[in-house]
Parts: sequence; C-alpha cells; structure tokens
Amino acid sequence: MMKNGHAFSGLAVGLAVGLLTEAPPALGITNAALVAGAALIPDIDQPQATVARVFGPLSQAFARRVNDVSAAVYERTATPFDDDRDGGHRGLTHTLVFAAVLGLLAGLAAQWTAGLAVVLFLCVSLALRGLLGNTAKRRSWLATTATAGALTAMLVLALPDGYGTGQLGLLVGLGCAVHCWGDSLTLSGCPWLFPIKINGQRWYPIGTPEFLRFRAGGTAERVAVLPGWIAAAVALGFTYVPGGWVALGDLGGRALALAGL
Repeated sequence: MMKNGHAFSGLAVGLAVGLLTEAPPALGITNAALVAGAALIPDIDQPQATVARVFGPLSQAFARRVNDVSAAVYERTATPFDDDRDGGHRGLTHTLVFAAVLGLLAGLAAQWTAGLAVVLFLCVSLALRGLLGNTAKRRSWLATTATAGALTAMLVLALPDGYGTGQLGLLVGLGCAVHCWGDSLTLSGCPWLFPIKINGQRWYPIGTPEFLRFRAGGTAERVAVLPGWIAAAVALGFTYVPGGWVALGDLGGRALALAGL
C-alpha cells in the first residue's frame, strides 16, 4: 500500500481507538495523528519511501543501512521453502516483532520530555507527508518540517501530565501493525508473523484471499481503497468531535441556501 493509504488507515484506526477508549477529543485526535505517522515507519527498509526521504540524504542513508540489515537477516533465517529475494524491503521492519520493539523503545524514550518530543516530531512529520500527499511534496522540505516542529511544540505543552510512556509506545506499535495489515491487502502480502513458520516458511507472506488483493499503487487502490480510508477517517473524525455532524449539516444547509437550492 502507498503512503497515503497507510497514513489514512492509521488515522482511521487511531480515531476508532479513541472513540472506544472515550479519550477526550483533543487527546484522541493527537493519538490518531501518532498512529497515522507511525504507520509509515516500516517502510524505512525502502530508501525511496516517504519515511526514508523525510530528512533528506541522512534518512535515506539510514534506510539503505536498514535495507541491508533486513536482507542479511532474511538470508540467515529463511528456510528452503522461503522465496529468493533481492533486497530487504518487506522484511524485518514489516513484522510484529519490529512493531513491539519499536513501540517499547518509543515508550522508554517518552519517559523524558526530550524523548517524547523527538517521537512526536517524527510521527507528526510523517503524518503530514502521508496525509497531505502531493500537497506536502510540493511544499519545501523546510516548510513541512517547520510546521511539524510547531505542531510538536504545541502538543508537548498541551498533553496531560504522565502522558507518554506506555500509551505512546502502544500507539507507535499499533501504527506499525496497521502498516503490516495494510500490506497484507496487496498482492505481495506481508510476513508480519515472522519468525513463526507457516507452511515451512519463516517469512510467509500473509494476505487476504487473492481475489481481494490489489496491486500497491494500482487503480484499485487509487479509486477504491484510498477513498474508502479517507471517508472512514473523515466520518470517524466528525463522530469524535462533539457536535461534528450537526456542524457539518449546518454548513451544508448554508451552502445550499447560498446556491439558491
């Protein structure tokens, strides 16, 4: 799945969790943004992905190293039943093991204000690029990063005391898991249950029934899957904000009145 699909699916799942846990709207929307940003992180094993380009040559160099490590781990752990592959994309970072470890590290880092700010900044930066898509791409790297920095500062000041440790770690891990689930909807599947063997394969590409899968970035994703996730995120957002649907109805009524309908 492409960056927009990952981001909007993460946003929708984050908003749904907020509704289920009855988190206050401001906090719940913040948490949803964190899940949306974290949902792009597993693609750090692909040097051309959004997460790899978010900080220019520095993050791309890191992504190339992650790709090398992922490829080496695959080579050393694959069974004779696993497919031959070239490169480390959709490998180690596309597993629940990675989601759990990264969530733990994020939770530990968030025990300190500086660590919390770093995690928030990274996730907000990714969320902006994923949710805004080409709009963010047309903006300068500096403008998008500055916007993420300003939003991060506001969040750090507004978040309640005690926020960060376990809660933030769970949100980051959830975002990574949502990414894996999204990739399971594509033709290639996703080995998110590594190292559990399935049909003799340690890197078994888990996916939905083949007739329900789509090609990443293909027509089905662009005209059906992505709009569906956007609609779900918008609907959940209006449901989350008190009076959201009423305000939307009033706005629609005024628009019709102005149009003379």
